[in-house]
Amino acid sequence: MYLVRSGLLTGLVFAIGLSFNGAAQAALVPAQFEGIILETKNLSSPSKAFPLPSALKPAVAFWQEVFVTYESSDLIVHDKENMQVIWGVYKVPKDDGTRATRKIISDKTDAILEAHVDALTHLGEGNAPRNKWETTLVKALGGKSERLLKNAHQRVRAQRGVGDHFIAGKKRSKPWLGKIRAVLKEKGLPEEIALMTFVESMFNTKAHSSAGAAGIWQIMPRTGRELGLKINKKTDERMDVMKATAAAAKLLKRNYKLLKAWPLAVTGYNHGAYGVKRAIRDVGSRDLVDLIENYKKSTWGFASKNFYAELIAMIRIFEGLGPTEKKTKGKTSQT
Repeated sequence: MYLVRSGLLTGLVFAIGLSFNGAAQAALVPAQFEGIILETKNLSSPSKAFPLPSALKPAVAFWQEVFVTYESSDLIVHDKENMQVIWGVYKVPKDDGTRATRKIISDKTDAILEAHVDALTHLGEGNAPRNKWETTLVKALGGKSERLLKNAHQRVRAQRGVGDHFIAGKKRSKPWLGKIRAVLKEKGLPEEIALMTFVESMFNTKAHSSAGAAGIWQIMPRTGRELGLKINKKTDERMDVMKATAAAAKLLKRNYKLLKAWPLAVTGYNHGAYGVKRAIRDVGSRDLVDLIENYKKSTWGFASKNFYAELIAMIRIFEGLGPTEKKTKGKTSQT
């Protein structure tokens, strides 16, 4: 069982007595789940190349749920530093690519976050719960409520689930995943790295990011050209599965040679290998957990801190170690 809950899985969040505006109250009805604490103690490392430090288990547990349990219509409100804490899960429209739908999603997300910031500010100041919802949140934390509520309003974050995209990605990957693993093995890289294509794009061969990255490996144009890919108005080899794989393998091998550990090399794929090297220099440690907790540069953001944990979560899922059933209302997922 991956989810431990305190309190009832109610269909409504009680907003009586809160200082939210009307939009925030409306956005919180209904809530699928409230006050979720993810179980982490039984998580294990999926391979020797990719160790799982205890400090990263909450993040791995969280991303497993994002990848499998929740769909893109599920908005997960959580603590971005204490990743085992999920304050609530809410329904939002699925993104159909239209401005109107995206405006609805954005407005509802803002209202939900506003409501949580209000509640957590109140509770974090040591005040008693004002209603059943706040009582449920406090009870979920058990004996750790004082520590986890302190400044919790500053750590609130919303994350959309991707379970439906994961299912589609697995179907798309079937003709390719074995070939990608073979290329990685031939080049002396751990085969599990093939699953970075799910972390990066859910194996979407047509994926483009707002920053300009493209393909299943989400390679930036300049990086792609440096790695030997042809990228121009007529041709973009980042969209070619096997050519992009060869390029990504080349980059990851270069990262490993520079950083000498797979957790760092994988993180370098997201943050840049020399960016990770600067973090090592500034923190005075080669331990990824030390970097996550102590490196303060503004570019060292949530994505960089979580990239390795996301890969571990994906490896565990493919190894059959993660959640395997979708959650239905009022029930927890089982393995």
